[in-house]
Amino acid sequence: MSKAADHQPPPAGDERSSGDAATRPAARSASSWLLLGVVVLVLIAIWRLTPVARLLDRAYLGQLARTIAAAPAAPLLAVGAYVFLLLVLFPLTPLLVATALVFDPLRAYAVGLAGALAASALGWVAGRIVARHRPRWIESQRFQPLRARLRRRGFLTMALTRLVPAGNFTIANVIGSAIGIPFRDFMLGNAVGLQPGLLLLTLLAHVVRRFGWVP
Repeated sequence: MSKAADHQPPPAGDERSSGDAATRPAARSASSWLLLGVVVLVLIAIWRLTPVARLLDRAYLGQLARTIAAAPAAPLLAVGAYVFLLLVLFPLTPLLVATALVFDPLRAYAVGLAGALAASALGWVAGRIVARHRPRWIESQRFQPLRARLRRRGFLTMALTRLVPAGNFTIANVIGSAIGIPFRDFMLGNAVGLQPGLLLLTLLAHVVRRFGWVP
């Protein structure tokens, strides 16, 4: 009698709950890949169907920057251009160079820093949205020790990321936010890490302008 009771099948409700638990990770992974695919398609469309790709041409970029500089609200327009272009994965360095070639050194520094930090703040928000979908690369058990170390040293992590710009500016920001780096450490690390490159590019561009080497 007791043996028969021991071998009774589990209640139907338990089977359904265990099945639901098993399908949740797959559904979450599918939605994450779908979201990523939509973002990639939107970025491809922006690069193929708009003049964004022309901004990689040095002469066109210089002409456009000079046109913007002639407007009364040039610094604000330049900051807005930074935010838009960086969010569509445009590289940061050409923007800093163009800014330094158009504005005087002080305004070029202020515009470059403000634009990069504004785009960083939006990148942090995007990273938090990514984290809510709990992609596998974040939830992986093998990644957790490294994730915890990077999160604890959030300021240093972001500062070193900017000092050694080995990847795309916005993607690095999204990843830093997604792994849980606090906003304060995230922004301070960005601000400090940007200083050497920003100052160097501003100085070099000023020298280029002085010698008349701008196209």
